[in-house]
Amino acid sequence: MTREVSYTHDLETTPLQIKTDSAAGSDDKVAVLFSTADNEYSRAIWLKFSDPPVFTIGLCRSSYTSFPVNLPAEQTKIWTITKTATTVKISCNEVDLVTYPFSDSSKSACVPTWSKDAEKIAFDSKDTASDEFRALPGMLCSTLKVNIGTNNVKL
Repeated sequence: MTREVSYTHDLETTPLQIKTDSAAGSDDKVAVLFSTADNEYSRAIWLKFSDPPVFTIGLCRSSYTSFPVNLPAEQTKIWTITKTATTVKISCNEVDLVTYPFSDSSKSACVPTWSKDAEKIAFDSKDTASDEFRALPGMLCSTLKVNIGTNNVKL
């Protein structure tokens, strides 16, 4: 998988799964960007493997925030990102960590930006944690699973 390359993936119809094996305290990051069909990158979700791990939702939150529940203990994690027109949900190893309604944000850009369809994804060059990604199994999607570098672990 090449960073900063756009992949077709309609997040409203198909949740995204990202595999990581970073340890808490490593400061590795997941940095996934979401764009409209015309490649307007205006949204991002960042997960940072600090101690404790934190997240932020671009244009909705002004800083990283700890997850409201503990992350699963397993080192290998499958993160699932689900989006509707009004919320984004982040889960890890089938544990719901956060459901964020865009209307909860005090930032004026949050609702109009995140309510747009996210039809493409890309991983920022600062992403150091994502090993591979795929569509949630059982969902229809035009995205193919892609391995990063020499990691050949299958999701």
